[in-house]
Amino acid sequence: MKQTLFSLIGGILLGSCVSSTPSGSIELAQSFQRTTLTQEIRTPITSRSRVYINNRSTIDHGNVDTFSFVDIAYNVGREVGILYEQQIYPYLGAPSRFGIDLFSSSEGLAFYTSGTIGNNPDFQIVFSPSYRLNIRNGLGIYVSAEILTLFENEYHNRSDVRTRIGLSLNNNTTLGLGVDAQNVGAGEKYYPTIFLMRRF
Repeated sequence: MKQTLFSLIGGILLGSCVSSTPSGSIELAQSFQRTTLTQEIRTPITSRSRVYINNRSTIDHGNVDTFSFVDIAYNVGREVGILYEQQIYPYLGAPSRFGIDLFSSSEGLAFYTSGTIGNNPDFQIVFSPSYRLNIRNGLGIYVSAEILTLFENEYHNRSDVRTRIGLSLNNNTTLGLGVDAQNVGAGEKYYPTIFLMRRF
């Protein structure tokens, strides 16, 4: 069943990349004894459906941790979509989630949020705004945040927060500082970081 599902997702992604030009970013973030590489790809499948792929690999004190997910959304309104999410944890399985999402982008401001239900059951909310202020000749100020909050048994389980502020050296490259906070509300850890991000 899982092999069939992965084959279906792979076929959809391959077909979408052939028929359209994907966009996304690659970010390298470095903190004390901790390195994180995040890759994002967004691409439409049809005029009403789209795919978002996220892969994040972290090396922390010599231990490597990888997490990936694929979102397939079908627009039912101007900016609202029905969402299917396939998560992939090496050695831990591939849980699925269902819900809705909303994406809006205008004048340098981008806004994404989603709410999904897992098998446990649990409820997950993602809130991710970003803003780029153009100064002149490709230089700009970039600010973003990503907040993931998980609820289980009607109670807050934990939150993960990533904040970024940096200088856009051109329209595609940003260098700056940030803070990654993990397990907020459940033994949180904070990681001040310096990051380099490249959009394509």
